[in-house]
Amino acid sequence: MLNAAAPFEASLLGKVLFQLSFHGWLLQGTPYLLATLWLSLRTPSAPRGTAIQRSGLRGLAIVMAGCWLASAMNRWPPDAAPLLASIGLSLLTTAGMYLLACQVVRQQLRARVVTSAPVLMDMPASTEDTPRARYERSGIDATQCAAIASALTALMQDERLHEAPGLDLQSLSQRSGWSSNQVSQALNQGLGQNFSEFVTGFRVAAARTCLSDPSDLRSVLDIGLAAGFGSKSTFKSAFKRATGQTPSEYRRRRTTSD
Repeated sequence: MLNAAAPFEASLLGKVLFQLSFHGWLLQGTPYLLATLWLSLRTPSAPRGTAIQRSGLRGLAIVMAGCWLASAMNRWPPDAAPLLASIGLSLLTTAGMYLLACQVVRQQLRARVVTSAPVLMDMPASTEDTPRARYERSGIDATQCAAIASALTALMQDERLHEAPGLDLQSLSQRSGWSSNQVSQALNQGLGQNFSEFVTGFRVAAARTCLSDPSDLRSVLDIGLAAGFGSKSTFKSAFKRATGQTPSEYRRRRTTSD
């Protein structure tokens, strides 16, 4: 701004001040670069995350030094290098600096995930991982599991609980009067199914009944939603897994054969 108001080139002192202001950032960056390189080249003992930071800092400082040299060659002294060569070098070093910075960020994210994740390989295997141990203290045996499973099946059929899209294990437990652990054990050991498979079976069966009825003019989606599925994609994948056909194919073949 001062140079625009009163051109410095008019005097010798003005020329010197102009050169200092124009190239001042290069002079200012010199001690910063040297300090950065010195800190990054030091090798004290440090944890893994610090080592990654130090490696990235070292590479970043080297690339920044390349940018600094390219700009210095292009600015001072004049004509030290061809203009196009200086511009090309500046562009390459700048691009390298950004790419290196992105790599350092990715390393930091990976290191953060690794250091924050619990280490499980040295932990003893928990007995809770096995179905037998999971139900060890449930207080019901195989005969009771079969009886509870039969009662749960009747409850689902009579009250059509599967039609509620938000039905979960806790809801079925409250509705039946058995604990969540007892319901889960009864389904696993009495029917060989988990809760999701148990409920999905009722929903698929209800949908099959409606799709087989020629007088039911509802769309495939409406039938799936009425059966308790939350979306068309969920309905389609579950139905095909159970029957080998999509709901539309099943309806077309059933109504055609009838």
